Amino acid sequence: MCFERAVESDESPEAFEGLGWAAYCLDDDALTIEARERAYHLYRERGDDQAAARLAAWLAADWAEFRGAGAVCNGWLQRAHRLLDDREPCADHGWLAVHEASMIIGDDPAIARRLATRQPSWGDASA
Repeated sequence: MCFERAVESDESPEAFEGLGWAAYCLDDDALTIEARERAYHLYRERGDDQAAARLAAWLAADWAEFRGAGAVCNGWLQRAHRLLDDREPCADHGWLAVHEASMIIGDDPAIARRLATRQPSWGDASA
């Protein structure tokens, strides 16, 4: 896989994020999670909290989809919120809302709809 060679030569968060996507498309849950977690940590080390939040949101979805691990999923969602809630609105807020809504839509469609359509302020506890 090209991304495996990329991370061997350059351990950048972008290379690991790409590896995570390739692994996801191949339905390789272990590699998906491993690569995305590495990308998350590298983005944090770089100080790119917005990119780290994007990875945290995707990791929440991965843990829910691949492993059915609700507590781990919730932990990643909370990390994403901590990294995004005080920032200006951006696309990653949308991804976080989509992931949250998709994870609860079967349990409570009204809450899922509210999450998917909420407007800033992102840190509002009533959302």
